[in-house]
Amino acid sequence: MSHTANTEHTTRRAARNGAVEDVVVTEDGRVLNDPTHLELPDHGNTPGGWAMVALVLVGFVAGCIGLLADWMIVVWIGVALVVVGVLVGIVAGRGGSARSGHRAH
Repeated sequence: MSHTANTEHTTRRAARNGAVEDVVVTEDGRVLNDPTHLELPDHGNTPGGWAMVALVLVGFVAGCIGLLADWMIVVWIGVALVVVGVLVGIVAGRGGSARSGHRAH
């Protein structure tokens, strides 16, 4: 176990509370208190992300059922749902449905 194990946990907690510290590089090249790694990722767990996944999943399933049953209208409805789902995800991601405190890229 290295000497940095306890430092990283306390640094993240301090950064979330608003503390600002200088970046420290140890003799073995490890970077301590790097401000770019202080914010934990949320992995897209937002309403816009869930809406996109739901629409794309329903569209994909509808398209598969339409292909198996040879119903071309259902296939095209599935394709349209996938496209709408992707557009909803893009618009929601840029529109700021991300969690508060996170920057939209």
